[in-house]
Amino acid sequence: MIGVSIKGIGKIGVIHSVFDEENPKKGTTRFGTLEHGIFQLDFDPKEIIEARNSTYLEPQFELEGVSEDIKIRVVASLFWFSA
Repeated sequence: MIGVSIKGIGKIGVIHSVFDEENPKKGTTRFGTLEHGIFQLDFDPKEIIEARNSTYLEPQFELEGVSEDIKIRVVASLFWFSA
């Protein structure tokens, strides 16, 4: 999982799953922004990179009534990083 923020405001997020639960030889990458939504890119090692197509993922929840002053924080385990 990778997230990019500018001055504390999240701009883009990427989540890559190396293996798909249904097919362990395929993977999935999801990426998105607040402005453009979330897209999914399926990975198949046999497929040519230029031939891959992204799929738009429809929102599955409503944001009505959510306060504007909510701050979202992302944390990571330092176990995976070397110092």
